[in-house]
Amino acid sequence: MAGGSSTGERFARSLEATASSWFNNEQYQLAVGMARDWVEQPGKQYLDLDAKLVKLPPYTSNTTYSIENKFLINSTLVTHINYAVTQFTTRPDRHQVELGAKKYVPEIATAIHINIGGAKDSKQVERTTNYGKINAYYVETTVLSERNKPHALGTYYRFYKEDELVRAGNYDKIYGSDTIGLLYLFDNSFKSGIYYYKSNQSIEGYMLQLSLDTE
Repeated sequence: MAGGSSTGERFARSLEATASSWFNNEQYQLAVGMARDWVEQPGKQYLDLDAKLVKLPPYTSNTTYSIENKFLINSTLVTHINYAVTQFTTRPDRHQVELGAKKYVPEIATAIHINIGGAKDSKQVERTTNYGKINAYYVETTVLSERNKPHALGTYYRFYKEDELVRAGNYDKIYGSDTIGLLYLFDNSFKSGIYYYKSNQSIEGYMLQLSLDTE
């Protein structure tokens, strides 16, 4: 899959490829992927708070390598363990891990999804980026009621916390957010949702999702 976008002075391109296969009588799925992004924008220079010169280059790129492991425990429980590393041209490598489970409860015709993940930069940043070293984690849950198939109604919640170690001054900047949502699905192909987002940076708003899977 390839894509691109432009906002006048900023031009971005992306390329993504994934391969997967089932093993052990379709009880285990292995997927490997690679994604690459390129960004071109005017270079900038400025003095940071520690009076050191920060140089933002006009061309940056990053490459993400991922491996996903999905386990079919039984007919109502699926778990996964995902790992990815992103290599930046202007930042240290970022490692990401996610653990998740999907449980279907037939007695109440309800599916429960939960994911727990985190990301961490491998070392402190240099003077080629204006964002500090990141250590972040998140928890997200979805509960879907499928009593009236092919219709499904659900709720969504996501908690995110990010600790940015600012290079200039070497202090922590804490960022956190909560997202809640209401979902509607039809025949597992059409999905819609409305979400409310609020952060500790006095940022809040609503998001609308509409998607159609034609596979």
